[in-house]
Amino acid sequence: MTRPKSLIAVERVDPADRSDRLDGVYQGHPTESVRRAESSLSSRHSRLADHLLVPEEDFDADRAAELCAEVCRLALEELVPGLILIEPANRVRIQAQGAYLLALFDFAGQPGMEGERLAQINRWEYNLELALEEDPVGQPIFVHLANCYAQNPWPDAQFSRFGVLARHRAASEQGLRGTALDRWFERIGGAIREQFLGRDTPVDLDSVISAIARTQRLKSRVLLQLRSRQTTKSQNLRSEFESGVAVTSDEIDSLLGELNAGSQLIKLIPKQHRKPTRYAVKASIALLSQCKKALLQPTGKTLQLGIFSRLYLLLGSSLRS
Repeated sequence: MTRPKSLIAVERVDPADRSDRLDGVYQGHPTESVRRAESSLSSRHSRLADHLLVPEEDFDADRAAELCAEVCRLALEELVPGLILIEPANRVRIQAQGAYLLALFDFAGQPGMEGERLAQINRWEYNLELALEEDPVGQPIFVHLANCYAQNPWPDAQFSRFGVLARHRAASEQGLRGTALDRWFERIGGAIREQFLGRDTPVDLDSVISAIARTQRLKSRVLLQLRSRQTTKSQNLRSEFESGVAVTSDEIDSLLGELNAGSQLIKLIPKQHRKPTRYAVKASIALLSQCKKALLQPTGKTLQLGIFSRLYLLLGSSLRS
């Protein structure tokens, strides 16, 4: 099996530039693992469904595991090093489930007709049923899911809550906004808590997990606002832009408050999940602080935690039980 890329290594790629990077999947010659993983993320020119739903008839277990790990690495960015703090067997399972869920919600957010989005979700869930019934299509994500399920089965209905949330997003013609989006992320936090931390963990963790997820989304918005600030010439547009920056700054403060308060709840979750959860909270706080500083004092630097910052956070998270 090809050795996966480091979970700590920093890849200097702007999330806002990801679609341009993905164009290289079709124009250039990336490595095989990167090509296949990036085809599992969305781009401006290609629907995720075109890549994931057409069976590749590749049942190689090692390549399937590598693809799932690469999908998670590309999507989770600053949060990826936290996977090191998870027991290896459980980490492999989380990467399989994570790759499935990342694709599921990508379908829900695709442009186009509502019926098409819902059809893609239905088909993705149907392929999951086949995989758990030991009849997977040759799509690597389902091959890896089937292998993980065979070694340590989970309740068949465990993913059903995510399917409901994906359909809710897919059925929103104008996209979820404002309080509706906040409530949706809160429900996502609850689903993730039950799926990966356990149903008996404190419900208050839902808002913490939601804040972690919203941090990744907010980072992309900050990058776009910083670019607009550099290119906008009109005074009226600049005033409108500064108003948007103020709203984003307030949201950053709100997320920081939720994460700092939620960090006190980590001691209440199962011991095996505390270290990676603590890393995710600390990394999100550090990233939000970078975003806040960039909005107040633009420097042109990439919003990304460097390798030493990641190592420092990993060390701090691993030393506490």
